[in-house]
Amino acid sequence: MIESSNKLRFVAIIFRSFFYLLGFYIFAVFLFFLFQGFLFYSPRTGPFTPAVYRVSAIGKVHFPAKDGVELYGWYYPARKLMPTILFFHGEDGFLPDRLPMLKPYISKGYGVFLIEYRGYGELKGAPSEAGLYSDARGAMEFIQEKGVPPKCFILYGESVGASIAAKMASEYSIGGLVMVYPFASLVKSESKKYPVLPIGFLWRDKFDTVSHAEKVRVPTVIFEGANNIFSPKGDALEILLKIKSHKELIKINDKDNPIPDVSDQVDRFFHDQGVCAW
Repeated sequence: MIESSNKLRFVAIIFRSFFYLLGFYIFAVFLFFLFQGFLFYSPRTGPFTPAVYRVSAIGKVHFPAKDGVELYGWYYPARKLMPTILFFHGEDGFLPDRLPMLKPYISKGYGVFLIEYRGYGELKGAPSEAGLYSDARGAMEFIQEKGVPPKCFILYGESVGASIAAKMASEYSIGGLVMVYPFASLVKSESKKYPVLPIGFLWRDKFDTVSHAEKVRVPTVIFEGANNIFSPKGDALEILLKIKSHKELIKINDKDNPIPDVSDQVDRFFHDQGVCAW
């Protein structure tokens, strides 16, 4: 009788522990769903001017996102018969972090347009996939209004910016595409970080770069880190294989190099492709 009672108590403890753990897991999943944006987007905020980075020739411009949100960016027009590059930065930092990488393009005669996302820099709001696409579409229309011919328009994106650039390349007429440290899809990469969570069900922002790449029809160069520090191994090749145009995959040193200078490779690639009628 005592042995039977002990067995029942043991079984009760097991069931109670299971339901405690299940309750904790469900609560953790709920918190993850609510605050997932804080786990991915890492915006820096604050006002900075190009002059701080000794590129004072770049002018600050204001423009609306497609959904009407007021945005800003830094713009420098191209020399005659030279391409203009629209830069989409990654999920970390903010616009000023990328200014040093613009100098080589400006010195080569490129036009540059680096935009800030909602929730970053001086802008209010919170970033999201839909919001960032709307920001990008607003930037595309700004460039069109500047009279830049589509054949002279290159999109450049790093990390999540690469997914945004690929999305815009699938929607607009442009001359070329650059992707640095791209991931195949955000759901795929986040699933590797949180294997015990149902990311496919929970994660709101998909950023499915592979699906966007299937619709890209312009010369594309992709830069993959040799050590895969900033993007998952194999994702760049997966994206490359979906693109139906001239394409190239270049491995670069990504050790302590989150914002690489690839201006020489970009210049060579698009010169060879005759972008902007070189």
